[in-house]
Amino acid sequence: MRQLMRALLSAVACAGVMCGAAAAQAPVRLTVKETSLGKVSAVEASKGLTISPDGRHLAFLRKSGAKWRLVVDGRQGAEYDWILANSVNFSPDGKRVAYIVQSADTMQVVVDGQPQKPYYEIGQSRVLFSPDGKHVAYVAKKPAGNVLVVLDGVEGPEYQAVDLPIFSENSQRLAYRAIRNGKWVAVVDGKEGPECDGIQALQFSPDSSRYAYAAARWGKQMVIVDGQEGPGYEAAGLNLTFSPDGKRMAYLAARNKEKLMVVVDGKEGPEFDGFLMGNFVFSPDSKRFAYAAQRGTRQMVVVDGTPMKEYDSIANNSLRFSPDSSRLAYTAAADKNVRVVVDGKEAKPYARLMGAPIFSPDSKRVAYAAGSPDKWHMVIDDRESPPYDGVSLPVFSPDSKRVAYQALKVRNVHVVVDGTESEAWEGIGAGPMFSSDGRHVAYTAERGRKSVVVVDGAASAQQYDSLIASQQMFDTPTSLHLMGVRAEEFFLLEVTASSP
Repeated sequence: MRQLMRALLSAVACAGVMCGAAAAQAPVRLTVKETSLGKVSAVEASKGLTISPDGRHLAFLRKSGAKWRLVVDGRQGAEYDWILANSVNFSPDGKRVAYIVQSADTMQVVVDGQPQKPYYEIGQSRVLFSPDGKHVAYVAKKPAGNVLVVLDGVEGPEYQAVDLPIFSENSQRLAYRAIRNGKWVAVVDGKEGPECDGIQALQFSPDSSRYAYAAARWGKQMVIVDGQEGPGYEAAGLNLTFSPDGKRMAYLAARNKEKLMVVVDGKEGPEFDGFLMGNFVFSPDSKRFAYAAQRGTRQMVVVDGTPMKEYDSIANNSLRFSPDSSRLAYTAAADKNVRVVVDGKEAKPYARLMGAPIFSPDSKRVAYAAGSPDKWHMVIDDRESPPYDGVSLPVFSPDSKRVAYQALKVRNVHVVVDGTESEAWEGIGAGPMFSSDGRHVAYTAERGRKSVVVVDGAASAQQYDSLIASQQMFDTPTSLHLMGVRAEEFFLLEVTASSP
């Protein structure tokens, strides 16, 4: 049980480290309200637990004689012959839950406790909610072998094969790939596109107004946008990317097998020998575009069509625009060292760097983790922290004035806020995270095989076997929520920080 909960906590902790925030560290008193979500035995936990995205709800399977029930927040559902554990899915807001049940010869989806029409099989054992949680879609197979997409209980047309559907960000549109008579079609809002030999990267634009995909037709590859075919290439559609405002598009294409080019807004760029797939980004305001390319043995970043300095290598997934789109940072290697490059200027070289450089919300500051062969530093505005045995990624406050991170000293972990170390802990789970006003910082910490909530250095009196936090614990500047486990009982914890 504890090992399982540590795995869950580790997963959410990685997400939590990427949150933002700010705070003045005055003493606080913590009040913790516990609401039981039910007891979960070690055997039940081993069969899988599902926690809602908002971190407020818990679902697991419970055997009832020869039958199975889904238990949500301690409330038992109806009995079924079998429930697929990996099918349990909460809506993004945590208010709804869906799962798949199976009898001797049929499978059916259960949404909010209501069984849907039975089918021979439910595709990929998955039920999808729209981003707003109001719509449900899944793939169903009939006894004759044909498959179809079911949206809010309404069946779509039948095909030989159907891929999992995708919702648009505004939850109003649905798209999927399907095969009929050996040919692929993209089905968008119930309408089929042209027949293709293959379809990849089907997606909606971030503003939900457009759609695009890479297609193979008549021996050529092309990108189809809103039903309109682009030019044919030997290869096309790799890294297909919409700009944040949905008005621009970029992708990789090749006229031969030797060279690749970037196509931005339908205009071809220069040919290169290769590209770093993770370094292919529009700026937040959609006006700028940057990518990393290779020519011969050298790599470079190209910004708005202009090549920058060449290096031995550019770290993949390190290319970052600042929130205001005016600045660009990435990590580059040369002469057996690595360095961060910001606005074309190289910072101090190091033996190693962790992750990508991080801009503050106001775009004026930059932080990253850098190390010698045996120690790590947090580098904030070109100033190094003391050496540590390890550090996490940094977190800025929303007003950009403060920075927090985890730091390892031998076997103890500290949370460092504005350069000041917390007391030593055996481990840090989720966090550090800042409140929206930047005045408080929270995290979960472990000592003596017990976990506590810590806000501004004050630890909760209540201890738990494990604590599980969502990506952002704070609900208001002075209140937060997370989930705790004590003696196999799960609790929703609502924590309030107040002045003593």
